[in-house]
Amino acid sequence: MNKTKEDRIAMRFIPSGYTVYKECSNGIVYASPNKLSAISFIGTSSKPNWYYQFMTVEKMDAAVLRFVEKCDAILKWNDEKKADRAKFKTELKVGDILNTSWGYDQTNVEFYQVLSVKGNTITIQEICGTYEATGYMAGRTSPIPNKPAKVNTWIEDVNGPNGHTCIQIDAPILTKRVSLGDHVKINESASAWLWKGESCYTSSYA
Repeated sequence: MNKTKEDRIAMRFIPSGYTVYKECSNGIVYASPNKLSAISFIGTSSKPNWYYQFMTVEKMDAAVLRFVEKCDAILKWNDEKKADRAKFKTELKVGDILNTSWGYDQTNVEFYQVLSVKGNTITIQEICGTYEATGYMAGRTSPIPNKPAKVNTWIEDVNGPNGHTCIQIDAPILTKRVSLGDHVKINESASAWLWKGESCYTSSYA
C-alpha cells in the first residue's frame, strides 16, 4: 500500500521537547536548543536527513544553514527536471532500433524496432539479432531489422496428451513512454537506448 505524503510526515520521529527550529521551502529542522541537538527532514520523507548533537549553538546553526542550502538546491534541481520533462519531445522515429544491455554475471542484449510514434509514446517489437562468438561464452550481436523475435507461448490442446502445447509466435508489440534522453524502460531490469550502429558485446553464464 502506497503511503501518502501526510502518512509519511505523520510517521516522523520527533524527540520529546523538540520544536520547529527552521523551516524552508523543501525541509524542516526540529531542535532542542538547550540540548544543542537537532533533527532534519527533507520534503515529505519519514526518515531524517540527519540527527545530530552539537558542541555549540554556532555549530548547530551552521549545520542548519547548510541543510537549508541543500534543500534549496534539491528543489531547484527538481524544478529544472520538471521543466525539461515538460518540453521534452522524442527524436525517435519509425524504423529506429533500440537495444538493451543488462545483467550481473552475464551481459544480455535485446533489440527492439520502433513501429509507431505518437508524441512521446511509441510502440516497439523485439527483433532478432545475429551472433558471432568472440571468446568463451561471449560474442558480438547486431540487430536484424524487420524480423520479429520469436517467443514461446502455451495454448490449450484438448487432443494432446498433456492438454496443452507450446508454440512460437512473434514477440508482442509493446507500448512505451519515452523518457528524457530517448530511453525506454522495458522492465525492472532493462532499459533500451537508440542503437549506435555497432555490434554489441554479449555473454552468457554457465
